[in-house]
Amino acid sequence: MIRVWKRTTAISYDPSHENEWRAREPVVSLDDKAHALLAYIAKTSAFESNKEPDYGDYRHMGATISAAILQAGLNWETTVQPRIGRLRTQFPEAETTTGFLRVLTQRGHVDVLSWQHDEKPKRILGLTHFLLSEKVETEEDLKNWLLQAGNNHRLLALHGVGEKTVDFLKILVRIPTNAVDRHLNAFLAAAGIDASGYKETHDIIDRAADLGGVDRIVFDFSIWRYMSEKRKVRNKRQNLPCASTPEV
Repeated sequence: MIRVWKRTTAISYDPSHENEWRAREPVVSLDDKAHALLAYIAKTSAFESNKEPDYGDYRHMGATISAAILQAGLNWETTVQPRIGRLRTQFPEAETTTGFLRVLTQRGHVDVLSWQHDEKPKRILGLTHFLLSEKVETEEDLKNWLLQAGNNHRLLALHGVGEKTVDFLKILVRIPTNAVDRHLNAFLAAAGIDASGYKETHDIIDRAADLGGVDRIVFDFSIWRYMSEKRKVRNKRQNLPCASTPEV
């Protein structure tokens, strides 16, 4: 059963725009595609805007770094989120980047992250060392650092860090944006909107949020949650494992 949330942020949409974008074929401009997305949402009765997502704003750099790296390709609700909660609770001293590195060094990733394999811990360690070299100790430091021109490209040069990881880091420290994953891609496809790749999809979703008067993070989470719950229902009917992962 799809969970329906109470609408907490009304999407401001003028239906007259629907006729405007439908009258122009093909839909090519960013605004056209954003209006098309809002028109689709207006007709999707089960879609609701939500409050702040139930992740991020941790005030704990160990949790923020780990969440950003672990989220790719894994089930968020059953695999990632419990580990992040445990990390915050059992290792409060990892709230700074220096503290997190110390904990990882002294206790090891198997204990700290409840993780047996090496690849993702290596990426976590690499990102931790990099942020330390940039004198990023807190989430406020990270937020300010991410807002500086050129730093996104520097992150992308790190092993295992892609565009979605960078955007997810921004969401975790509450920089308004979206992080494109398969759920957001599928939502645009369902709306009949073509996008040429990550950047265009990202720009369409951000623009639609702005035009609809909704916080970009809330808009991202609303789409992700809607598609995640829809997928769970479909998988349940087909007796398949549920996969509600924000993936790359």
